[in-house]
Amino acid sequence: YINIDWVNIIEGIRIDKNCTDFEILLLQQELDNLLETKKDEFTDEKFEKLKSKFQLKKFDPYVDDSLQSGPLEISII
Repeated sequence: YINIDWVNIIEGIRIDKNCTDFEILLLQQELDNLLETKKDEFTDEKFEKLKSKFQLKKFDPYVDDSLQSGPLEISII
């Protein structure tokens, strides 16, 4: 069992610019529903932080060069 602190791992969710607004709306609703089912697994502060990171944003992978990978920390309990 590996305990992963998703709040610190997830920086945001970006969706290809070619997705329609309707597709993004459906995905956002599903993410919001999923997050609500897991609400009791987080403190209020972490839940709100994660909720803000789960807001979908469109981006153009050919123009946006801000995608960076950072160090991954895993705590083993």
